Amino acid sequence: KASPQPLPSYCQDRLRKLLQRRDASHIENWFVVEPGGSNGMHLHGAISGCKDERSTEVVKSALKVLSGNDDHTAVHLGQIDNTFGWAAYCSKHARFAQLILKGTPLTGSRSVQRRARQLYDEFHRECRTLLKT
Repeated sequence: KASPQPLPSYCQDRLRKLLQRRDASHIENWFVVEPGGSNGMHLHGAISGCKDERSTEVVKSALKVLSGNDDHTAVHLGQIDNTFGWAAYCSKHARFAQLILKGTPLTGSRSVQRRARQLYDEFHRECRTLLKT
């Protein structure tokens, strides 16, 4: 049965519940749903809060369940050395994904969404102030 909510929101809710069941609700994340390849859709993003090997394995396990693919290639976790480059890579097909999904391909944990909103509001206020001068 298809979910009534958009795919990115469904994935985020499912991941949140999987992490909660594994006592890992402190894990923050954002990701972009991207069309591609023979596997249909896949995710690119960032996860924060894996402080030890156990939490990393919990996140890997939750992501494998979310993917529906237990293959060892289903989940890749690694250090992000160039945050802007990674963000650009993750969003490289965002417009195409937006057309396919008929909505935003971007989602994140609640704390990430709150912080993104704060940053947007600050930026928007500064822009309005500059335009008034």
